[in-house]
Amino acid sequence: MSSLNTDFLAKLHEKIRNQRNDFSHKLSKKIISDNQAVVVESLNIKGMVKNHRLAKCISDSGWYKFINMLEYKAKFYDRRLIKVKPFYPSSKLCHVCGYKNRFLTLSDRK
Repeated sequence: MSSLNTDFLAKLHEKIRNQRNDFSHKLSKKIISDNQAVVVESLNIKGMVKNHRLAKCISDSGWYKFINMLEYKAKFYDRRLIKVKPFYPSSKLCHVCGYKNRFLTLSDRK
């Protein structure tokens, strides 16, 4: 591979990296500025990468970096960022009284 091709490829990768960072910064700023509290699920990314069909897409998505951006922007703008464990039954809980419907299936949830 010639030097010209490697330089072009390096610039292309840098451009894509910059575009992703720009998008993540703008989206995290919008989410934090539009809400007093933001709730995110703590994902087990190491476990998800073990699925070989999805590993490249999961690794490429930059979830950790995005959550990190949300964290420091939430602190800066005095907002709350709440991390929920992966198996927390949020869709089974009543938002008013906190009752947990144990018989709710995935097809019932909206």
